[in-house]
Amino acid sequence: MKKVEAFISYSTPQETFWKHYNTLWQNSDPQSVFYIPALVRYFMNKYVGDTATYQYWVDDELLGVGFFRKENKVFHFLSDVRSDLNFFVLSAPCHHGERIAFFDNFFHQARTQKWNLLLNKIPSWVAPFESMLQAAQSNSSFVSRFTYGLSPYISDSTPAALFERMVISKNVQYKSRRLFRNFPVRFEVHTGVEDLRQWADDFMTMHMERWDQTDSPSKYHNQEERMLLLECLQIWAREGILVRTSLVVENQRIATNFGLLQGDVFIGQGQGYKMSFYKHSPGKVLFSYLLEWMRDHGIKGLDFGDGDDPYKYEFPVSDRKLERIQIANRLSFRFIITAYLQKEIKRRPKLKNVFTHQLKPILYRATHLFN
Repeated sequence: MKKVEAFISYSTPQETFWKHYNTLWQNSDPQSVFYIPALVRYFMNKYVGDTATYQYWVDDELLGVGFFRKENKVFHFLSDVRSDLNFFVLSAPCHHGERIAFFDNFFHQARTQKWNLLLNKIPSWVAPFESMLQAAQSNSSFVSRFTYGLSPYISDSTPAALFERMVISKNVQYKSRRLFRNFPVRFEVHTGVEDLRQWADDFMTMHMERWDQTDSPSKYHNQEERMLLLECLQIWAREGILVRTSLVVENQRIATNFGLLQGDVFIGQGQGYKMSFYKHSPGKVLFSYLLEWMRDHGIKGLDFGDGDDPYKYEFPVSDRKLERIQIANRLSFRFIITAYLQKEIKRRPKLKNVFTHQLKPILYRATHLFN
């Protein structure tokens, strides 16, 4: 009979754990860029004292793990501080029965320890999703679930085939020719740590300039968010999975874009551009050059990341749903009411419109008065 150990731990993982986790991540499918060992270790150290792990061992082999962070008495996926999607890390060879046991044990222990959970941006298309959902509903006192957002995606059999499907509009082609005709523009790509700090500053400055006049102001006014992004970029760059691209005019970047390589898939993460070049659509022009780079470097899939921004639907993408699951295992009227309201806001367009365009900007600016 196999020896099974499944438990929640609040202690800081030791080197033995990280050795096993590195093997687990190597055996996971996909090898998520958001759970790369160096990044998870950074998060665990950054939020030490507020973290927990759920570990599932079979015959002294780590077959699955969940990383969590406690904030305001609620447990979240640890990766949610800087990720487009969040999930557990499971060994690919795990069979269906082991997956069920993994999730049943976790949600049973979460209920025993009276955890309230907010599990955000869960990819509904991954194979273990239904097993996780069934275990959550069977072992929890209160469960609320709704579609949090969309993750547009497109792939093809070869890089050339993908490139052929990513048709750039004639308008963007015209603006590209005009931009290069009127300015000494060059396209740059960085895949290492070179000029990383300055590049990050340029990106965040453009991001703030672009979004501060909208209903969703940039988060990069917050110094902690700026440092978090820089640390993550440095880790991804050292791991060889970060791609940063820019359009440069006279040694000044006018557009930036960065993404992560997960095998032969490019996962888009962020973009920005100088508003003074707005009429030239520098973000879209830069994206057209990024597509050529992807074709020439073996990329067969493009994950646009979290969000249903209009420019993503200029291409023949398929939508994938990101779910939010909120679980209450102890009496908390505030948590349960908040979960209900969030679900209703998503379900009712008019209510969502009031929140997005009126309440959210007010709450954001009020918060930043004290930060």
